[in-house]
Amino acid sequence: VVLDDISKLDNVIYLEEVRANAGGTATLSFRMKNLAAIRGFQFDLYLPDGVTVVKNSKGRIMGELSEGRLPEEDEHSLTLSEQPDGAIRFLCSSQYDETFTGNDGEIATLQVSIPNDLTFGEHFVELIDIRLSETNISKHYDTPLVRSRLIVSALTPGDINGDDLVDITDYTGVA
Repeated sequence: VVLDDISKLDNVIYLEEVRANAGGTATLSFRMKNLAAIRGFQFDLYLPDGVTVVKNSKGRIMGELSEGRLPEEDEHSLTLSEQPDGAIRFLCSSQYDETFTGNDGEIATLQVSIPNDLTFGEHFVELIDIRLSETNISKHYDTPLVRSRLIVSALTPGDINGDDLVDITDYTGVA
């Protein structure tokens, strides 16, 4: 399943297309589209060769849950870990049977670093073995693969919003 086919799925996590400049950082925005009441999720993230996750001073991956879809006073926890094959494993659950609110929107973000020498153009980012679980843990929804795109361009001096143009928007942003 590729990102363009997400409309055909009812319970899935996907990644919006990301634009980034070589030598910079980017924020990956993971979204969940669901009809069921989802308590937790799991998937493995595969980044293009050379793209790495940003880590904090303690060496922990800089990713977090987004507040927009979390219940009030939420008790969900997110664990991110590097796997032997290079994947980043996302595990999220609520030990108190709380479910995510809404039916579509951002659930987590992850900071990545784009190397200076990454080829300009389109690269694939893959979410593998996605599982969304309901409060009844025997009820879950599996998607084997969702693919998105990372579009890498050269940094254009003065282009502060990364749209490959230097225009009034950039000027206003600088001012």
